[in-house]
Amino acid sequence: MNSVGYRWNLPKSNLDRISVENCIEDIANNLQISDLLAKVLFNRGLHTAEDAYKFLYPSLSDLHPPKLLPDYQSAVAAILEAKERDYNIFIHGDYDVDGVSSTALITRFLKSLGCKVFPHAPHRMHEGYGIHIDSVDKAHKLECKLFISCDCGTSAIEQIKYAKSLGMKVVVLDHHAVGDELPPADAIVNPHRKDSPYPFKDLCGAGVVYKFCLGLTEELNIPPEKFHRAFLDLVVLGTVADVVPLLDENRVLTKFGLKQLSQTKKAGLKALIEEIYQGEFPTQDFKSYHIGFKLGPRLNAVGRIDASELALNLLIENDDEIARVLAKKLEEINEERRAQQIQIYETAVDIVLSKRLNERPVMVVPNEGWHPGIIGIVASRLMETYYRPTFMVTIDSEKNIAKGSARSISGFHLADAIHQCSDILVAGGGHELAAGFTLLPENVPLFEERLISIAEGSLTKEMMQPCYEADIEVSMEDFNFNSVEELELLEPYGAGNPAPLFICKNVTLVSAEPTRNPDHCKLWLQSNLGRMQLTMGFGYGQVFSPEDAGKKISVLFQPHLDEYMGKKNLKWNLKDYKFSSVEEQVLVR
Repeated sequence: MNSVGYRWNLPKSNLDRISVENCIEDIANNLQISDLLAKVLFNRGLHTAEDAYKFLYPSLSDLHPPKLLPDYQSAVAAILEAKERDYNIFIHGDYDVDGVSSTALITRFLKSLGCKVFPHAPHRMHEGYGIHIDSVDKAHKLECKLFISCDCGTSAIEQIKYAKSLGMKVVVLDHHAVGDELPPADAIVNPHRKDSPYPFKDLCGAGVVYKFCLGLTEELNIPPEKFHRAFLDLVVLGTVADVVPLLDENRVLTKFGLKQLSQTKKAGLKALIEEIYQGEFPTQDFKSYHIGFKLGPRLNAVGRIDASELALNLLIENDDEIARVLAKKLEEINEERRAQQIQIYETAVDIVLSKRLNERPVMVVPNEGWHPGIIGIVASRLMETYYRPTFMVTIDSEKNIAKGSARSISGFHLADAIHQCSDILVAGGGHELAAGFTLLPENVPLFEERLISIAEGSLTKEMMQPCYEADIEVSMEDFNFNSVEELELLEPYGAGNPAPLFICKNVTLVSAEPTRNPDHCKLWLQSNLGRMQLTMGFGYGQVFSPEDAGKKISVLFQPHLDEYMGKKNLKWNLKDYKFSSVEEQVLVR
């Protein structure tokens, strides 16, 4: 019996068993690490000791040369000209964490060079994504001769044409997908360009800005160490919050960025950390989790239901007192966002269940008056709950418009599906797993029909069953204090590099004990060799009963070391389980 219906997948290798074992042995011996860690590294595609070492011990020297970025020299020339001639520079960002952190980064950097800069973070409700034509007019009124876009601009063809017609030079620093036509900017620094020689494509917007500014630092003979100390704490915000793969350069920037964030001198970041943790958080232990679930949501919330300019101002503020006021305001806005999110989610679940939308291959969930800045978060939760592509739609009857946000599962490409429905949409686009769209309210039912038809032609039942991607199958005896502690070398965790998951099959469930919180339980498992293992079942308090004692069980888990009163304890955290069938138990014996 599978507790929640998840499939458990293990990596497959094209190499024969002996070759695999030789590779793992070579990695373990050369790096002086456990077989457990060596197997995890191998199964994550690191098949040589050299590759494994570079992954475990990243260095800032591993960063690729900024000069390889497309249009790098043209962008440098435009900025240096503006600096030398004392031109006003307009910096246009985006309203999410990646957008405001990249805008704050280049604003601070150019100010440190003596440039006159005017940063702008767009309002989601009034301007929408990308460069609004009003922003170009604003830059012109400020007599800016250089217009720089961060985390947007690659698709802003008409807006950049307009900026050029007003006599401005335009530099685009972006990471979004590149269409068939590029805007007539003086430089488009985007690693996704087809003609880009840059070896890593998955930088976020802040990552592109960081690498470009690092190159400019070298052009001006400024020590790179000084630049890293000043800006790693900003680039890590965008890198983690934008959920780009934490591999290659992103791993380097995150590893060192988290360390810099823990000792940041920036008034805004210090104030936000203090507001969240009230002085109780040991900043030396900063992990990607704290950006993804603490700092990131607060910086994002203001862009969802208010003006993202507040978040930008926090990141560029140098006065401690003003920063504390801004941080408190962000916390208040985040509480409002959370309350609205809960309300919208509960209403959406009622709609899904009453209309049995969860029985369809695609869920289109419309309603009047939902906040368009929040429905994307709710779409993510619904997608995770029912594991099918989810399209949340908020309808504004007065303006006769419907806006939507979509989240998907692997196998259903949202951008492609939206493109196939372009004839009934006002606008739409995005990525494989996240997208947005606008349409007339009367077209929502037809949109739903189209999407269901597309899904029926591309999704199978197996694809709509959620799965866990485990690293390796293990025995209890594979784990000790040293091997579990060694797994921490895999951090920082995030997209593309999740915390390791292990499968242990056909052990005996000795007992299931309740904790003080009835939602959780403690399981004692025993291996065939007699070893006992404490396993915490968070959220499983109502699942197991005393009658389950003695049953054979397979578990999916994450190990961790827990220290209490100076004593270390090795625990497993249960992620999923399957009671073993009679046939499986016979095979074990």
